[in-house]
Amino acid sequence: MGSKMSNMEWGLTIGALAMIDLVQFALDIFVIGVAANRFIDIGVGMTLPFYLRMRGVKMDGKKVGSMLGAFLIEQIPVLDALPLWCADGVFMYMMDKKDKLGESDSKNVQEERKPGRLDSRSSNDQQKAA
Repeated sequence: MGSKMSNMEWGLTIGALAMIDLVQFALDIFVIGVAANRFIDIGVGMTLPFYLRMRGVKMDGKKVGSMLGAFLIEQIPVLDALPLWCADGVFMYMMDKKDKLGESDSKNVQEERKPGRLDSRSSNDQQKAA
């Protein structure tokens, strides 16, 4: 089963991550960001995977690597001004939608292979095909 997150919830999550990036950028301008952003990143780095996992997002290797990469790059003083949390949220959204599409395709294939399933073609069409 895929995640329970709707497009609206993904939008709100990505919006919150964008606001975090904006606050971090503003703190960098006032130099206090050099120290404060580390604590913000630790909080986001622990909270975001927990929240996504609680909402049913499967955390595979690509998603964990993406979060770890965003967290590590956010620790570099000059690069922490980039909107990496927001970009990571968009990446997670795209990967989750891809996972959901893959699940729906596999369900359709399984449905077609069920034994005893009535064919939608009429008996005349089946006889002609044979």
